[in-house]
Amino acid sequence: MSTPLLVLVVAVSAAVSLAVSLIVVLLFSRPKAGLVEASPWSAVKKESQEKVRGL
Repeated sequence: MSTPLLVLVVAVSAAVSLAVSLIVVLLFSRPKAGLVEASPWSAVKKESQEKVRGL
């Protein structure tokens, strides 16, 4: 295996593992207030849930 190919494989595997761990952290931190709570999408979701509860 040539060196540039080995570097590419290591970089891709590191990027994939980082992405997977980030997704897992975001999924498990959803119930808690924090980074996910501060996102605009969660504010939209919360507003729609309050509308449903109001009906």
